[in-house]
Amino acid sequence: MARTIEEPVITEEGGPMSGQRITHPAFACIRASRVSGSANLYASDFQHQHYVTVTIARSEMRRSLSNDWHHGSGELIEVALSESQLPFGMNCVTLH
Repeated sequence: MARTIEEPVITEEGGPMSGQRITHPAFACIRASRVSGSANLYASDFQHQHYVTVTIARSEMRRSLSNDWHHGSGELIEVALSESQLPFGMNCVTLH
């Protein structure tokens, strides 16, 4: 099966922050956050007071005033992990 190649969609925007809005299905952002507050996590027998959430969301780029701004929108997935499940001490994490 042939792979479909899709070009980014560029939309010109007017107004005081005129510039370009660039979207593509492959644009995404990832966010990791430490959370304080009680939560019951999957396959855990106790309530956690601190945990980590990892979120992957769609993204778009706005180009204006000689800068590129990346904005996440449309959350695709969010997972909550105990602090011992996420390798913060590692320099490289490979996702498959």
